[in-house]
Amino acid sequence: DELQFDPLISTLTLAYFADSGWYQVDLSRAAASASWGRGAGCAFVEEPCITDTGDIVPGSDSLFCNSLSNINSQGIVTTLDGCTPDL
Repeated sequence: DELQFDPLISTLTLAYFADSGWYQVDLSRAAASASWGRGAGCAFVEEPCITDTGDIVPGSDSLFCNSLSNINSQGIVTTLDGCTPDL
């Protein structure tokens, strides 16, 4: 049996490769871009989103899951509420 392998690379990774000057990229091989963080502005990549005390920076809370709705008897989270959708 042969396995089919069709690697897709994120558009962010391809942009990094292109910006390095070492590669010419083929965007037709790119994976669909993720929606997480889209439109969040420069602070999304330039500033920390969690403080030194572990708190979420104001304005970044929509980027995180904000409640654990079900923790089983072993302490494992089985479902999350309030997460932003992603691909």
